[in-house]
Amino acid sequence: VVRTGIDDHHCGTGGPADDNDMERKCGRPLGLWLASRSSVDKNFNSDGEDAKDEDVLLVADAYRGFLMVTGITDQPVMHTLASRAESDPPDYTFKLLNAAVQVPSTGDIYITETSQIFERRRIFYAAMDGRATGRLLRYQRSSGVIEVVAENIYMPNGITVSHDQQSLLIVCGVKIIRFDLISQRIDPKPFIEVMPGTGDNIKAMHELPSGDEVKCYFVALGGMYKRPFSLLKLVSDKVWLTSFILAVCPYRKIIDLVPKWTALAVFNEQGNLIETFTDDGTSKLDENGKKIPVEAPWISEFE
Repeated sequence: VVRTGIDDHHCGTGGPADDNDMERKCGRPLGLWLASRSSVDKNFNSDGEDAKDEDVLLVADAYRGFLMVTGITDQPVMHTLASRAESDPPDYTFKLLNAAVQVPSTGDIYITETSQIFERRRIFYAAMDGRATGRLLRYQRSSGVIEVVAENIYMPNGITVSHDQQSLLIVCGVKIIRFDLISQRIDPKPFIEVMPGTGDNIKAMHELPSGDEVKCYFVALGGMYKRPFSLLKLVSDKVWLTSFILAVCPYRKIIDLVPKWTALAVFNEQGNLIETFTDDGTSKLDENGKKIPVEAPWISEFE
């Protein structure tokens, strides 16, 4: 499976603003998770005569919904598991599914929906708009439907299971919040109140980048929040300024105003920052060892 939508040579050519409006047609996978089919597919009969369990690829697509790809090593087939939550109106479809994770103890799949108003191609509008329209969703094999387990969340993005398996850690802008898997409620106290930048993805790790064995969390940061400048910091408490910028600035200009800053932040189990790895993108070495200017990459995913 190359595309979750149509396969067109224009797919992926629209840039960060999706200038050619192709993302909705081509699809935009954001969250990927490998799982056994028997833990996900309601229609899979493990006792059938020809039944053979297999690994399937679960996809949270920003436009196409929650998908499952079977036959990934042979003949891939894509299945749509859900395009809306069970409690959503019949005419609603997910606006921006983002990340997915499976809880080992239950097999439940949790998915973030970043916004119910803005699509991925207008993600910065959602960030500056300030309204908390994101949701945390849960998919269970037994029901075969998606339930809303938490709502009114500001920009939920990357998600991971905590090291103690008791909660989910969810990246929300510059915060990381905690969702208790037992009570099925969001902890009123954030796991991390303010990170040095706007977070994208998060992953529970068992060793530091140095190789030392320490339970920790890697967080990819895509935009600086602290000094010397942050557009989101500037407008975070100024509704009038946000409204003005959204009214007069073309979307491409808003993207240009966001300072590109690449960083990998490492936090310990208590949410304390251990270290940050940054790439200011000012230069790299060419084949002759000479420094040449480059544009900073945008980290959002890692493995």
